[in-house]
Amino acid sequence: MAREILVENLLSFMQPDLLQNLHGEPLQNCSTDGMAVTGFTRDGLCSHHMGDYGSHHICVRNIRSTNNEPSFCDTTGQPNWCDRNGECSDGRSCPRKKWCVCEWAFERFVKEKGCDAFDIDTKATNGLVLNHYDPVKNKEAYDCILKKISHASP
Repeated sequence: MAREILVENLLSFMQPDLLQNLHGEPLQNCSTDGMAVTGFTRDGLCSHHMGDYGSHHICVRNIRSTNNEPSFCDTTGQPNWCDRNGECSDGRSCPRKKWCVCEWAFERFVKEKGCDAFDIDTKATNGLVLNHYDPVKNKEAYDCILKKISHASP
């Protein structure tokens, strides 16, 4: 019950017009059934919240390490939470398959591995990233987001 009240209070700080994806449509869930619940408030959305200083707005697919590649966490210099399971919506332990990552980590990942090394869910990525990344200062990340939008399936 306390967690539900906390989530409700956090959601009250959200600005409804900030719930659009990269296509200008309503933001879709980044996490779905069978995967750990992501989002700053663990509601499945890469939505904007006051106090989310990392701006966890980008829904990255396949953050876990594979046989040949390190995880998103390893690549960005974070502790490896990517390969650990998280809590599913039903309370079970589930893998982190898609995750709302912070903008600075995404930028670092793009600089390290390149834009083609991973995929993002453009319908679950918050459109704010295009306002947050400067097309000159954050060129690699900004251009990568634009590339992912242009290659997204309708």
